[in-house]
Amino acid sequence: MVTNTNRIDVSQRYRVAHYALALLSLVIAHALVLTHLSYNGLWIDEIYTLHAIHLPWGEMVLERLKRGHLPLYFALMKAWIGLAGTVNEVVLRLPSVAFWLLAVASYWPLARRTHRTETATLALTLFALNGLALRQAVEARMYDLVLLAGVWLARSYLTLLERPHQRRWKNAFVLIALAGFFVSSSLSFLLGALLYDAWRRRRTAPHLLRLLIVTWLIIAAVSVVPTLLHVSSRDRTEIAHVPPAALFLHLNTFFSGVIGVDDYYALGPFLRAVVACGAILTVWLLWKLWNLRRSLPMPVEVAARVSLLPLAVMVATWLLDEATELGIAVHGPARYLISLLPFASLLVAWLLEQACPTRKRLLVVHSMIALLLLCDAVGAMRIRVESPRELLQFRLANRYQTGDAVVVVPDQAKEAVELYAPNAKVEMTFNRALTDETTLRQRLLLFADRERLFLVWLHGKQSPAVQVADSLFGQGISSSPKSRRGERRIFLYYPRKTLNQVSETRPISASE
Repeated sequence: MVTNTNRIDVSQRYRVAHYALALLSLVIAHALVLTHLSYNGLWIDEIYTLHAIHLPWGEMVLERLKRGHLPLYFALMKAWIGLAGTVNEVVLRLPSVAFWLLAVASYWPLARRTHRTETATLALTLFALNGLALRQAVEARMYDLVLLAGVWLARSYLTLLERPHQRRWKNAFVLIALAGFFVSSSLSFLLGALLYDAWRRRRTAPHLLRLLIVTWLIIAAVSVVPTLLHVSSRDRTEIAHVPPAALFLHLNTFFSGVIGVDDYYALGPFLRAVVACGAILTVWLLWKLWNLRRSLPMPVEVAARVSLLPLAVMVATWLLDEATELGIAVHGPARYLISLLPFASLLVAWLLEQACPTRKRLLVVHSMIALLLLCDAVGAMRIRVESPRELLQFRLANRYQTGDAVVVVPDQAKEAVELYAPNAKVEMTFNRALTDETTLRQRLLLFADRERLFLVWLHGKQSPAVQVADSLFGQGISSSPKSRRGERRIFLYYPRKTLNQVSETRPISASE
């Protein structure tokens, strides 16, 4: 009796230690997120969010569909900004923090249902401190809302796997899938993986296959009109392709939890060292998964399929595209796959549990994982993104004078210019896709009588608008004197002075 009591006491102490470790890690991560909401200025995708929510409702929906984004997240953001009554970096990013916290809170019941308490707390640590999820929590983007949808889809699917007649969970699955798809079509990676798993279980759990087929049919039916609007109005592909090697680093992001590479930031030396440590862990986890592949419990088997299949699809479409040049590759940044994280964390926690024969060793492993992910969290929060904030504040706001003209390219950056240079009056914007020189000349000549013209170019390597302005008003003074190419430039022109000098030799007309 005494021995049993001692065992219960020891078990309870280890359980409390796991709880405390997970809770402490979460508190630190939360503090890091809140203290870094304005560490970076808005990068170009966040600038597009800012632009969208300033449009009237109908225009916002059409503009987002044109760029390949479904409108639900932007509708929520527009409603939030209306409620907040102001716009700044913190206000724009607070919804992402809320979505991340809701996802973490929703994940605990899922982890607890799937694993015993100690392993569930480890899964919670892996999920809550994942570098990708934390990075998205400090950006005005939709991906932590996609993560929240992924948690509830995972919970619904795994519940129905055990309890096939739970009608409310069936209804919840369909509604969450539909809502999540209208937040971001990247949820298709998760829904496709679940369809594959349901097909593999078609004999033992035919209700899951029927559910997934019905869900996909509903999504296909309601997305016909948005798809047609996008195809008829798009002017470029909107998939942010990453180098093929990054696809293998995505495994690192979801298995070890450390942040990987993306298309809008670079990793510093500290984060590269953390990524290397995570890569070693990932290789070991994959080896462990291969050895245990025939003894996976049912929920873990689902998690393994869901975690790996979308990455395999990305690799396969890239290889097929390389061979055929059909333009069908869907390989993109890890944020496209963020909905897989709930399953990946369940899988990794179980693999680590299998490698720890004692409670003490599992606690040590949990501590090491938490330390690795907290180091990663610090690095992820201090990543510097490509933002025009400092450029606009120091090169435009501090130099602008009443009467100066300001032209912005692309037109979606107008609100960002007004946010960071509120004293500057934006008088004209150009779509980045506008390349017709005659149109550009005619519009730029409207500023022929201005003393100074600021042309703000915030996206792309080279601007036709800058080239036309150079031909009309002489070579502009670049905010980056070393190069006239590259992203985020402000060019200063003196139209009146230049045209007066030119008019002494020959007149300039808009028709030239």
